Amino acid sequence: AYYVRNLARPLSFTRPDRQVDVLVGNPPWLAYRHMPERLQDSYRYLAQSRGLWAGGKVATHQDLSDLFVARAVEQYLRPGGRFSFVMPFATLSRRQYAGFRTADWSPKSGEQLQVKFDGPEEFARVKPPLFPVPACVVSGSKSGPPTALSSEATAWQGRVPSPHLDWAAASELLTSSQSGVR
Repeated sequence: AYYVRNLARPLSFTRPDRQVDVLVGNPPWLAYRHMPERLQDSYRYLAQSRGLWAGGKVATHQDLSDLFVARAVEQYLRPGGRFSFVMPFATLSRRQYAGFRTADWSPKSGEQLQVKFDGPEEFARVKPPLFPVPACVVSGSKSGPPTALSSEATAWQGRVPSPHLDWAAASELLTSSQSGVR
């Protein structure tokens, strides 16, 4: 239980309410099948209580990134605050992320935790790949009622000389279009 309950505890804020206006990040991408047993137990418990657990045939594909985002938003983002996270591309359409896409991550025994997602952006068509696993970006705000993650995404494509370019340089080499999530 320690691992997941303390996911973002190293952060310290000086505001009296300990909440921020904006959260931006790249959460850990760790599949359930690769988690130590103690972390699996914590993840499953917290994911089930927030409607993030799909279980069944996709249990081994569940990923720590969805719970990390939900917990970070829950603990550190003020109501109305904005977030943006780099996530596995599978977040946009795969069954193991269905609960995450609902935008209602309310714990069964606590306050409501609802978000309004903006349109996602996918980077699976950028070459060379930006990450070892195809990626997307999900953004939104901490507010209700929930707005589920859209099945339409801004799809970026093109070739860059290096995945380490800054956005100003990379954006000149990439194009985007609206696309249904695969």
